Amino acid sequence: MTDETWKPIPGYERLYEVSDQGQVRSLRGWRNLPVPYVLTQHVTAKGYRKVGLCKAGKPRVWFVHMLVLLAFSGPRNDGLQTRHMDGNPANNTLSNLRYGTAKQNIQDQLVHGTHSTASNTHCPSNHPYSGENLYVSPRGERRCRTCARDQAAKRRAAAEVRSTDTTNETGEDG
Repeated sequence: MTDETWKPIPGYERLYEVSDQGQVRSLRGWRNLPVPYVLTQHVTAKGYRKVGLCKAGKPRVWFVHMLVLLAFSGPRNDGLQTRHMDGNPANNTLSNLRYGTAKQNIQDQLVHGTHSTASNTHCPSNHPYSGENLYVSPRGERRCRTCARDQAAKRRAAAEVRSTDTTNETGEDG
């Protein structure tokens, strides 16, 4: 095992540090704990790890993966998200984290089988996601062609009703 590298967390310098192994530590004492001490990480329902940091008496909860990339790779550009390359939200080692687009994140989830709807074999109306009935959008989302046709027909019918109502209100046809 290699040595753990620690870096200050931007915005919390001299208060907290984060390691390339996904640990977060406080640089100030609290009760009888030694300085520095590693913070306890709490796990969300989806398996992500988070910690509470406090500066000037104001607490804030952070996801550990965000702190690791912030300290080691810099701020995230607009439109980017944090990607867990192995699909494990609890693995916050620097080697497992990257910034990427929402589309890349969805593709990662599909590859790892962690996407919430990737295992569905049928749409909510119970049509199969297979063969001619399956459409995959440019974002990688699966769509049911039968439901899409039904929705389009309903929109056309509603537009015709609105058009007829408008014609009747102006008195042109009737």
